Amino acid sequence: MIAPEPPDSCKVYTPRSLARAIVAAIADGVDQRWLEPSCGTGSFLEALAQLGVDRKRIVGVDLDRKASGADSLATVTRGVDFLEWSKTRKGRYDCVVGNPPYLPIRALLDPLRNTASNVVDVNGHPIGDRANTWYPFMVRAMEMLREGGNLAFILPAASEYADYASEGRKKLTRMFDRVDIVRSRRPLFNDVSEGVVVIIATGKGGESKLFRRHEVEDLQAAIQQIGRIQQTNARNCPKLRSPKKPEVVKFSDIANIRIGAVTGDSKFFVLNEEQRKQLRLPKKCLVPIVSRSRHIRLPAHDLQSWQHECDSGEKVWLFRPDPSCANMKSVRSYLDLSEGEGGCHKERFKIRNREPWYATPLPEHPDFFLTGMSGLGLWMCLNEHPQLNATNTLYMGTFREPLNRREKFAWALALLTSQVQKQIVRAKRVYADGLSKLEPGQVNALVLPEPPVISDAVSVYRRAASAFLSGDRRQAAAIADSAVLQ
Repeated sequence: MIAPEPPDSCKVYTPRSLARAIVAAIADGVDQRWLEPSCGTGSFLEALAQLGVDRKRIVGVDLDRKASGADSLATVTRGVDFLEWSKTRKGRYDCVVGNPPYLPIRALLDPLRNTASNVVDVNGHPIGDRANTWYPFMVRAMEMLREGGNLAFILPAASEYADYASEGRKKLTRMFDRVDIVRSRRPLFNDVSEGVVVIIATGKGGESKLFRRHEVEDLQAAIQQIGRIQQTNARNCPKLRSPKKPEVVKFSDIANIRIGAVTGDSKFFVLNEEQRKQLRLPKKCLVPIVSRSRHIRLPAHDLQSWQHECDSGEKVWLFRPDPSCANMKSVRSYLDLSEGEGGCHKERFKIRNREPWYATPLPEHPDFFLTGMSGLGLWMCLNEHPQLNATNTLYMGTFREPLNRREKFAWALALLTSQVQKQIVRAKRVYADGLSKLEPGQVNALVLPEPPVISDAVSVYRRAASAFLSGDRRQAAAIADSAVLQ
């Protein structure tokens, strides 16, 4: 039977620089036997050829019948459904690498849909048609590896939290000696807005059972991280433990919520990097800030993510000179500008009543940021930047007691639990454009379950927050409930 042509939505091709990094991460000499189950235009085939792997040791499969110039670099079979093709080829390959299609199985045409839905999951049951096509690809890829083999796939961000993939995620960390997940905060493909992860699993059948999750900013950072994976430590896969039913506590008892810095004239005080350079203002007379809710659509904000906003032209500086630099020539020139020249509106209430007028009162360094108005809802963006503050477009929070990093992320998980999110839905005020608003008092009144000791709270929160920020609140709450309430 001739397989139908793949839809255009499946044709998302891997950047060659990323393909080279992924191949290098799992390669062990040139004598390994490789499989690329969705070879497309051949980014991975080219990367293998550049590595010196003979074409006879590379097998490529693709549903698309259109030939690629890279087909000559491997033994390529086109116009064939990999899931059908793979039924009789288990345990043959040393490495499987690829970027499988991201398409709901229900959207496939028969016989593709029937074949995908009937792939047997790692629990012995058919996967069914509620999954996405990448998942049966990954299940089959694991089957096709020899003992000691390696796997590297580019997968959608949903692979970290989707219900249908839960059994596969568990199996992955039990099956391999080490599993690394590289999650990019920014899309890796120019024409796709969906976030993705790179999964690198090495040593099928190994005993170490090590795991490491790496969160990076963008494509270049992902490539750099993949290149140094073997030099980074990993840990044993953790288990959540806490048979005790959690106590509950008011938000106001664990943290102090306040608005960010009130400048009185944001056009004068809040600057981007280009403005700072044009005005020749030294960095020591400015404070790094977040000034928009879109800046905190992350599980955590660190120096790297702030730098990305800076490089993107966002307003990330608060002009706040101290007396030691107020008389510097460039600083004094800016302070002396008239309103017509872009200077400060010094007659405004907040400005004329402070001394000196240019010293915006700055709250203490926050542990986390919140946005009271968002169509997404309420979540914590943990502050992991040593100097970062915020303007009054955001709420900031400081934990009342000293907490370690794991404990901070555990409380962020508590905020995403279903019982707290239900309180938020009842308390928020929804506007016509879909935005919702919570006042600080309403946040303080929320009742949170006290989280147990969650050894992998950081990675669990990143998964839950990724689901939440992708719009899947139900899945985010399920992840948080599993960690905090059980």
